[in-house]
Amino acid sequence: MKHRRKAVQIKVPKRTISDDNIEKVAVHIVSDWRRLGMKLGFVKGELDAFEYDHREGGLHEIIYQMLLTWKEKQGTEATTRYVATQLVALRDQMLPYCFQ
Repeated sequence: MKHRRKAVQIKVPKRTISDDNIEKVAVHIVSDWRRLGMKLGFVKGELDAFEYDHREGGLHEIIYQMLLTWKEKQGTEATTRYVATQLVALRDQMLPYCFQ
């Protein structure tokens, strides 16, 4: 029997992402930060630069600076809902590989 996966509804307000939101995402995204960065429109060279420029602050600082840069580039289009949608998409892409 095949299971159909229900579409996930994201219950996150669509508002401009705050620095506090960025801080919380940076703490939790750790292993997938590069994939999130690609989903946010950064290219490998930019991600490498974040890693190099902020390596002394550790992974958390690298992710935080990446998200802050994205927020600055996007302005009011940098919403909590958009980031949440990208995080769900990452999870959905990863799950099939985890359970093969």
